[in-house]
Amino acid sequence: MARPEQACGYGTASTEESREAAAELAEASSDLFRQMMSAIPAAVTIIAAEHEGVRRGLTATAVCSVSLAPPQLLVCVNQQSSARPVISASGAFSVNFLAPHHEIVARRFAQPQLSSELRFAHGDWRTSRCGAPVLADAVAAACCEVVDETLHGTHAIYVGRVVEALASGATPLLYHARSYCNFEIAARKAAD
Repeated sequence: MARPEQACGYGTASTEESREAAAELAEASSDLFRQMMSAIPAAVTIIAAEHEGVRRGLTATAVCSVSLAPPQLLVCVNQQSSARPVISASGAFSVNFLAPHHEIVARRFAQPQLSSELRFAHGDWRTSRCGAPVLADAVAAACCEVVDETLHGTHAIYVGRVVEALASGATPLLYHARSYCNFEIAARKAAD
């Protein structure tokens, strides 16, 4: 697997190759959709929740801002995830944006068979005011109260009102072309 210090796959296709690929749309299959989404770099997050002493979390890139006033985030969680019932029962979740040194955390939370104890063993996890676990040295983190939950296809979509937030300004860990990477190093390599 690629390391965060690698260049995220940038510069692997010429502009001409990109134009040719864009001109040839194909019927969307699950594989093609997965390939399409892996072509877009995304911030790596841990979505976490706790209810009655049970903590669960997962690695996710399907996170986006919904509203500034009131501040809201949207997260997508696979319906089969062990975190989904905990988010629903607690009515709250955290979104923790990871730094490159958190790659081990991202990999652990991406393993569905790994116990929660082993997942939360890495990192300095604290309990936020809304009750969800928050990674103390995250690039950015938000604690959200669920305001809407909708099921679509394989995923539950949660909209959460941000009640607590932090932002460190550090460089985020990205996921691109099925690899973890760092955009500062990618930019330097692309410039060389």
